[in-house]
Amino acid sequence: MLVLPKGLQRRIIGEGLASCGFRVSLAETAVEAIDALSNAKFLLMTSSGETDPEALGLPAGARVARKGCKFQMDMTNHLIEWGVFGNIKD
Repeated sequence: MLVLPKGLQRRIIGEGLASCGFRVSLAETAVEAIDALSNAKFLLMTSSGETDPEALGLPAGARVARKGCKFQMDMTNHLIEWGVFGNIKD
């Protein structure tokens, strides 16, 4: 679920995620997104330096990916934890 107002940024990010094999659902507001996320895994992409989901008021099991130089590391770790790449061990 990509929650951004309609526009070029939403289109670019959505197409980028889709090109990586993700099924992307779009919503313009958090209220729209909540209706579609009742049983989904949840990851917040944020410019905040905070990494604790609970401190950000997110539901249990949510993940945080920080924008910028930490994004790739955060996303990789979360996708491995969720088993997206199979059973990968350190």
